[in-house]
Amino acid sequence: MSMFAGSTASLVNAGWTITPAARAQHDRTFFSLGPVNGKLSGAKARQFLVSSGLSNEVLGRIWNLADTDRDGQLTSNEFAMALHMVGCCKSGMDIPPSLPRQLMMSATATADYSGTGMAVTGMAGTGMAGTGMAGTGMAGTGMAGTGMAGTG
Repeated sequence: MSMFAGSTASLVNAGWTITPAARAQHDRTFFSLGPVNGKLSGAKARQFLVSSGLSNEVLGRIWNLADTDRDGQLTSNEFAMALHMVGCCKSGMDIPPSLPRQLMMSATATADYSGTGMAVTGMAGTGMAGTGMAGTGMAGTGMAGTGMAGTG
């Protein structure tokens, strides 16, 4: 069964905020996919995200928002934001034109940097703020070359 099946109902209530329980699930998934040096390759992340059933166009837009450092890989924070946007999209919400601040802040507020399933708290605002995400469009970045950007 896909990690995405049945996981969208609580997202509508949470909006763009990742709950601690959802973050714990996202971290378990992230670490199960075998990150290297704290990052998932574009190919591994793509393979997993495609299982959501969303179109490549939508997944490309999500990738462009989530890959905040534009390195073609996802950190656990970026992966959590991507999964949350996938769930929100599957529940009927539109993908925003820029990364919602509450999504960015909730992704960094409670994160598991160890792979143990034990959250590290108090990380709000680290590594994500000031990335210049608002209104950039970011077409052709992130998943380009992996089949995610601009296809559908």
